[in-house]
Amino acid sequence: MHHSLRFTTRETRPMLDNSSPQEPPDAPAESAAVLRVVCASEAHNVETPYATLEHIRDAALRHNPQVGIHAALAFQSGWFVHWVEGPERAVDALCARVRDDDRHYGQRIVHLSRGPRLLMTPWSMMLSTNLESPLLMRERVLHLTQQHERGRQYAPSSVMRRLTAPMQLPEALDLPDPECYTRVGLCSAGGSEAFDLLRWLANERELFVDYRRFAGESGLDAGGAFVDQMYGAYALRLIAVARADLLHGLRRALMQDWAMFALLLCNDPERNASLLDRVEEAFEGAMSVPEIVLVGFDGDLVGQALRHGAALRLNARPAAYADPGRAPTVWRALSPLLKNIEAPPASGWPTVASAAAR
Repeated sequence: MHHSLRFTTRETRPMLDNSSPQEPPDAPAESAAVLRVVCASEAHNVETPYATLEHIRDAALRHNPQVGIHAALAFQSGWFVHWVEGPERAVDALCARVRDDDRHYGQRIVHLSRGPRLLMTPWSMMLSTNLESPLLMRERVLHLTQQHERGRQYAPSSVMRRLTAPMQLPEALDLPDPECYTRVGLCSAGGSEAFDLLRWLANERELFVDYRRFAGESGLDAGGAFVDQMYGAYALRLIAVARADLLHGLRRALMQDWAMFALLLCNDPERNASLLDRVEEAFEGAMSVPEIVLVGFDGDLVGQALRHGAALRLNARPAAYADPGRAPTVWRALSPLLKNIEAPPASGWPTVASAAAR
């Protein structure tokens, strides 16, 4: 069946999974709005996925920026998830070309909407190292496809998480919306302290650390990881990101859903300032910015970072002083702040666009 993306004037407001849905952002002036599409398809070759992503990136960067398209591509369990934004005709033409690409098959639309850009760069990509069965991924894709066809869909960032990084804690899956959990980011100014914290928590509580590999337009390969756990009545996802990862388009889109972003400072004020500069750049043009929390050794270092953050107009505040190199002290500093975070609203959006078969 051949699908053409066509925007309709009909607006369906479905029953959502939660009584406090997150409505889509209001569309700006017509000239500023873009068409946003997320598709999922199965890969023919699953032996060298990152090389395939790089080849796709090279072709995309030759064509997409010229027509105003921003895109993100993820590979998970034998499946591609392609998020595209841009002028309607350009997106329609791109999706038609992609559909005929012999590197994949069975393209399914899992999100279609119109509004402000959410992807801030022309290209980014992500590779999951998760070894789950492609059948589990297929089940998630089919579920979202069926939901979309029934007039119910989810924010593009939520679709990406539901497919490539689903919440799998049994207690969280019993909640009305498995996507309704708290997300907290971690990044280190100096070394690998953010990732060390995840590994320490995993060892202490027998949790699983899930790793991802991100890349942008010209390399900047960086790692990401997360750990899920129950925290009170809700699930909590702690997400460690590398400094280079902060500027990737896909990461920047996902970061806007975080409740808090903890920056683990080091003994070098210049490195701390550099991290704050990068955070400010990452959230430039963002529709939502999480609370920025600084964790450092002492008042002088944190104070310098706070002043630098204020100059950048970042809403930062200190946590309790801690040695970022000692994971238990960082966790003790962050824990009281996490208790005050409310769970995010549900991620359901009304379906205001449809894919018409012809």
